[in-house]
Amino acid sequence: MKYFILATLFLTVISCSESTETYQDPITYLADFPQGSGSYWVYAYYDSLTSTADTVTVSIENHTAENTKLWKYTYTDHTDSLYVKTSGDTLKMSQDSAVEFPRTVIIFPLEKGKSWMHYIYTDSVSAVQDINVLGESKDAFILNENWGAFNDYGQIKRWIVPNLGIVKIRHTGWSFGTANNTWDLLDYHIQEN
Repeated sequence: MKYFILATLFLTVISCSESTETYQDPITYLADFPQGSGSYWVYAYYDSLTSTADTVTVSIENHTAENTKLWKYTYTDHTDSLYVKTSGDTLKMSQDSAVEFPRTVIIFPLEKGKSWMHYIYTDSVSAVQDINVLGESKDAFILNENWGAFNDYGQIKRWIVPNLGIVKIRHTGWSFGTANNTWDLLDYHIQEN
């Protein structure tokens, strides 16, 4: 019996091995965020304040300022623009071409648990989620942008897929009323830089 126990212990010890494979959360870099002129994304858009449903095309155009692109938002009845500037590891979005006071700042690389602040905004990467994007399974980084000052509070959640861009947005704001906007990707075309 003693030999049986020793043999069993010996076989157990030699059959155990430490796995060298460990799971790591994915990371994405600024180079993985599409910025090629000619790229576009088409979204189903809904605004709860006006009860408006629309299709919005966001297209990227060159801009004369260094490292700055013009994002053109084409709605059914109007067009908006946003200036997007890249600097080092940071992407800044602003409605003024100088991009001195950006509304949105995204600092790369994106990885779960990362957070940063700018002005009254706090941003964080809360999770990496497997989502369905136009029939394909993709890993998306969920960015939470929160703000609060005086009578204006809110949160914007953005789902960003590497090499594809922003695929979904949920915007909730509380000011003189509650605003809920949704953006869901319908189509896209990525042009290389």
